[in-house]
Amino acid sequence: MANMFGQMGEMLKLQREAKKIQKQLRSMEIESVSGGGKIKVVVNGEIQMQKIDIAEEVLKPENKKEIEESLIETINAGVKKAQGEAAEASKEMLGKLNLPM
Repeated sequence: MANMFGQMGEMLKLQREAKKIQKQLRSMEIESVSGGGKIKVVVNGEIQMQKIDIAEEVLKPENKKEIEESLIETINAGVKKAQGEAAEASKEMLGKLNLPM
């Protein structure tokens, strides 16, 4: 019976840590830039797009295809960075709880 209460305590500790990390991830701003700094995206640690900034000089109809390709590249790079940050935060949480990774 005591073991069950110990496990419940560990579960509550895990829940608190998970909420703490989720809050941290939500507040992170991961920036990705392409096009020589002319296209920038910001993604949070929850892999949600927060901002897209495109330099006005790029916004010309003849640049449409280039902009689209740069946006895809930049967003994908931002998502990859955010996933790495989230994975690292999760590893830290598991490490604190002495759980296998």
